[in-house]
Amino acid sequence: TQTTTLSTNGTRYFWTKDGTGNVNVASIEITKIDKLAPKEFTPTVSESSITTTGFTITATTQDETDTTGANGTSGIERYEYYLNGKKQESNKIENLQQNTEYTVYVIAYDEAGNSRISAQISVKTNMSVTQAIQKSTVLSTTENTTLEDAYGNKVVVPAGFKVTNDATTVDK
Repeated sequence: TQTTTLSTNGTRYFWTKDGTGNVNVASIEITKIDKLAPKEFTPTVSESSITTTGFTITATTQDETDTTGANGTSGIERYEYYLNGKKQESNKIENLQQNTEYTVYVIAYDEAGNSRISAQISVKTNMSVTQAIQKSTVLSTTENTTLEDAYGNKVVVPAGFKVTNDATTVDK
């Protein structure tokens, strides 16, 4: 038994020879070998998945097809997730620093082994209420800022609002 991996379309001929010297020849037409990478895509991170210490990446793409019909499609096999250039174990990213921006990208692989690197996105973990208050006696926001307490409760402080250091006053 011999295994052959083919990388191009075309007719392939195979022969066998038995113990008495008889030779048998057979041919097979190989078509639609998938040589195209998956389609371009951009990963996403939903606001609801972002915490002070992590987030969840979502990636979806499809296998590329061509207009001639000569290329096959094998389907998406798997995704690999990268945080600041380092491969992660899964799409659930944990144990990060709060209030820190991270760069994320994903590599999609199809069943034939072709791959596509996604666009990069930036994701910033939330700031804890404690960190916001300790950072300054007054937190003044110039953009919407999401704060998270020790229990995971999230509060969005709209742009232009101020929070005092005792966290009892929010002024516009």
